[in-house]
Amino acid sequence: MQNEDVVTIGLTEQSHGVLQRLKDEQAFPEMVDGYRFAIALAINRSLIAQEQTRMTTIFNVGTLDPDGTIRNMISELFPEMPNPYSVAQRLAEAGIAELGRIRGASDIRFGPLVRDLMSAGQTDAFAPELR
Repeated sequence: MQNEDVVTIGLTEQSHGVLQRLKDEQAFPEMVDGYRFAIALAINRSLIAQEQTRMTTIFNVGTLDPDGTIRNMISELFPEMPNPYSVAQRLAEAGIAELGRIRGASDIRFGPLVRDLMSAGQTDAFAPELR
């Protein structure tokens, strides 16, 4: 029997704080935009967080993914993982941690990050731990 996917998604308290700071610093117009960006960044860099037991709910999946694009993309990239929004949550957690790490080292330069995301196109480059 397949587990039901989550209907609300969140982050750990620490990552939620990083995302809030990035929004407050106007790196993203809305926190949901940063959450989506973090998912893409994590996929690009082959990052995924371990499942967390203590998450702070921040969005309904309808807010994050109103047309199902994120769900469909994750289902295609991770077909063996039956709950795409649970995977999205783990990807966002890892991506936001990476943004926090980058921010801690220097100002985040989104141009190079976006260029990296745009030039990525090979799904076979993902590390085994993503599977």
